[in-house]
Amino acid sequence: MASTSEAPARASRGLLCWALFEWARNPYVLVITIYIYATYFTRDIIGDPVRGQALWAAIQGYAGIGIAVLAPFLGAVADAALRQTASERAARAALSVPANPQGEKKK
Repeated sequence: MASTSEAPARASRGLLCWALFEWARNPYVLVITIYIYATYFTRDIIGDPVRGQALWAAIQGYAGIGIAVLAPFLGAVADAALRQTASERAARAALSVPANPQGEKKK
């Protein structure tokens, strides 16, 4: 069993790892969803830029409402489990693909 003095060090390391993950992931997600996919959706999928932007805004609004409604419940379920589930492993695997798109091996 870990001593009490090791707990703050592990918490600090976990916080650092989380911060680095967010720092690395967020710019990629924002660039893709705002500048690349939104333009592709409005111009190429819908065809009419004005109608495409209106539809894109509606989709984003509905997604935001869904997240606002479901996040507290899904967070409570995840906190109650206190262990890694198959869905967490799947989410981690899905989020790691953009970080290594060509399958490059670490040296």
